[in-house]
Amino acid sequence: MKFWTDKNKIALMIIFGIFTIGYFTTIIKASYAFVPSQNANGLYDLTIEMIKTASSEYAEDHESEFSDEDTLIIKVQDLIDSKLIIPNNDGKLKNPLNSEKDLNSKIITIKKNNDGFDVKIDK
Repeated sequence: MKFWTDKNKIALMIIFGIFTIGYFTTIIKASYAFVPSQNANGLYDLTIEMIKTASSEYAEDHESEFSDEDTLIIKVQDLIDSKLIIPNNDGKLKNPLNSEKDLNSKIITIKKNNDGFDVKIDK
C-alpha cells in the first residue's frame, strides 16, 4: 500500500505544479492589459482635449482681448484662474505622463477664424 500512497503524492505534486505554472502564466498575460504607460498616454490625450475645450470657452468669453492678428496667447494657469479647469489641492494640473510635473505653464495659442477658434498647445 505504501507504493500507491507515494504515487498519489507524486501525482498530486505534478498536478499542483502544472496548475501553478498555468495560473502564473495567465496572470502575467492578463497583467499586460493594464500597462501604466498606455493608460497614462490615454489620460494625457484626454487632458489635452480638456485644455483645448476650456481654451475655446475662454476665447469666447474674452473676444475683446484678441489682438489685430486675431491671436491670443494664454497659459493653462489662466484657465485655472478663470475656473474653466479645476486643479488639484495644490492648484496644479498634474501631467499624467510625469506626476512630478504640472501643466500650468503650458502655452496655448488661440487663433480666431470664421468658424470659431483654432487652439494649439505647445509640446
